[in-house]
Amino acid sequence: MTILAGEEIASPQGLCRAVEGEEARWGPVDEVIVTDDSWFGPAAPLAPVFERMTAQRHSTWTMMGSSAYSTMWIGIERVFFAEWARCGGELGAALERIASEAQTAGAVAFPQPVDEAVAHGGAPLVPIALFIDPPGTLDLPHVVRTIENAGLRAGTVAQHLARHIDPRTLNARLALMSVLPVGGTSEYPTDRTMDVRVVVHVEPGHAVEGIIPALRLLAPLSRLVATVADEDVRRVQRAFESHALTVEIRPVDPREGQMGALLRGCSELLRADSLDDLLVAIRVGTVRGSVPRVKQYRIRHSQTAVFADAVHLNAVLDLFHGDPHLGFVLPPVIAIGGEDLGSGWRGRVERAAALRRSLGVEVPLGDSPLEPPAGIWIARVAALGTLRRYPLTAADHRRDTVEGGVLEALIAHVVGANGFSSRTVIDPRGAAISHADLEYTLDQLAAAIRGTPTQQIQLLTRMGDLGDGSVKATLRAAWRRARANRRANRA
Repeated sequence: MTILAGEEIASPQGLCRAVEGEEARWGPVDEVIVTDDSWFGPAAPLAPVFERMTAQRHSTWTMMGSSAYSTMWIGIERVFFAEWARCGGELGAALERIASEAQTAGAVAFPQPVDEAVAHGGAPLVPIALFIDPPGTLDLPHVVRTIENAGLRAGTVAQHLARHIDPRTLNARLALMSVLPVGGTSEYPTDRTMDVRVVVHVEPGHAVEGIIPALRLLAPLSRLVATVADEDVRRVQRAFESHALTVEIRPVDPREGQMGALLRGCSELLRADSLDDLLVAIRVGTVRGSVPRVKQYRIRHSQTAVFADAVHLNAVLDLFHGDPHLGFVLPPVIAIGGEDLGSGWRGRVERAAALRRSLGVEVPLGDSPLEPPAGIWIARVAALGTLRRYPLTAADHRRDTVEGGVLEALIAHVVGANGFSSRTVIDPRGAAISHADLEYTLDQLAAAIRGTPTQQIQLLTRMGDLGDGSVKATLRAAWRRARANRRANRA
């Protein structure tokens, strides 16, 4: 087998010349396979597919029956190939013609729907687009395991997806959420080599008593550092001492936000000496929200999701210990209260796009960020490489704080760009509350919209912002959509 690639094969003639060049070196070929880089695999042996399609004696054939994936893999008999290559034109258009003709002739290795072909049909190719499209019935985590069991190096799929799919979408598609146990007794394993660094950022005027239980869990296995506004140093120091906690206090500018205090005031803690080095970030201060009880629940939800008790914290750390490609752990989005779901970037998308470019990150932004609800998260220090090397000034960080923590919202993107995945964690009680509320909410929403979940999502996406949901707002959204369609048609 010889693999040909490059700009010189961007046309049928160029591909024909490349094949002739290889024949001059290695001898005649019977068949030419034209494929691209839009799939993972093989997830199953290719030999039976070649044998089956050769026996059917088609001059051309495609791997998948779906038109969306028809040009992903095309087989062309050498005799027919020379004639086709003389037709001219661009390679993409020529391949689409061949694929269409092959489908019409029934020359398709896997004619069933692509998700069925991948899940049950033994298809050796898994289109990457399956991990991006609206959710269907395919168990994608099982598909990834199948690909890796077939011989692809463990973590390769996850690393590729982390670099090319926005974190929120990837979290949903690969079910990257862990419901971890609580209760019982647990001691920190002595065989772990993890170096855990904890940075607590205390905003001016805020009490630290609420985070003391979590710090007590972390104290035996980590170095505790607190960044505190100058005027609060003595007060915070006395509070920690009253609970017999040894915490290194670092004074910072009162206008400094969590990320600024971390990146500027604790830069040496962001140097990774080992892949096992972890950073625990905790913010004590204001949280977004307009309803006081929702804000209180946001804090409680975030703390128990990561620090419910010793058993739970050990389970969180075990995630990093067992998966060297895991780079970021955080609580999931708050499902109750109505202030987080659907909020997207909350007016920060332009700033996020500019900052992402400055960081050299190419991971797509997505419709919503995968961000910590209340400033509590754990990261593998090595996964933060791009972030810790970017020279942000004090003014940059103060602006970031005012604009709603865009830098924190991009942590999962930075982690993905470095080839690591992000995972949300939660305790069983929090998961029960969240799941029950989500199930009821989605049932109420779906009752007003016909179709499958995919069709419902597509309809709402086409409609755009529906405002307050009133008849007037809905009609206005439909009018905007119709006007946009007319402009597109005229263009």
